[in-house]
Amino acid sequence: MTLFFTSFTPDGSGLDLYSQLIAKLRITDGIANTLFSTLNYECVLELAASQQGLSVNYNELPNPTNSITVWKLHGSCNFIPNPQEISMRRGASYAWGVTINAGLIPVSPSEAAKCVMGDNTLYPAMCMFTLNKPSQISPGVFAEYQRKWAELAINAEKVVLIGVKPHTPDKHLWEPLATTKAKLYFVGGESEFNSLSPNRENRKTYYLGSTFAETLEEIPGILA
Repeated sequence: MTLFFTSFTPDGSGLDLYSQLIAKLRITDGIANTLFSTLNYECVLELAASQQGLSVNYNELPNPTNSITVWKLHGSCNFIPNPQEISMRRGASYAWGVTINAGLIPVSPSEAAKCVMGDNTLYPAMCMFTLNKPSQISPGVFAEYQRKWAELAINAEKVVLIGVKPHTPDKHLWEPLATTKAKLYFVGGESEFNSLSPNRENRKTYYLGSTFAETLEEIPGILA
């Protein structure tokens, strides 16, 4: 799976939607106060930012100058266990249920691919795509990540959701989003939006459109 996700990259034209959004946010001065949060395992967003001369920060807030802050709440194909804390050479084995507790280091996608193809049994930390999103690698890191994200979501001024399907059992996401007083803007299917709205009670919740492409011009103004 690491090799699959590390294979994705923007083509460098700047025409992909991530690149366009970042460029528009830079014009409206919307980068500094925006936290990019993603459930995706690939690094297309980060690579799009790098191609525009921005560094990528996975932890620090507020946003360092000339960078974007990206929190990957379910892990990433480039989050490798810190080799200074733990290493397992190829040939070692461990069953599901064993927890590998170690700090995580973000590396380039090419470095992550090289890591899993080398003399190494460990793999980058990506939560399982199932109920409660468990992770065998560094589950404590994700628990803390999600706790901090929930605090930020609750205290945000505006939240834009793009292509995220509401799923009530994922409480680490949807409970903060249901209770935040932030203005919440939704991009996706109308049926998904309608399932989200009742949980927001009388809080301001807006439907922008069904796709990222058709709402791209509107989003930078919201986040400006």
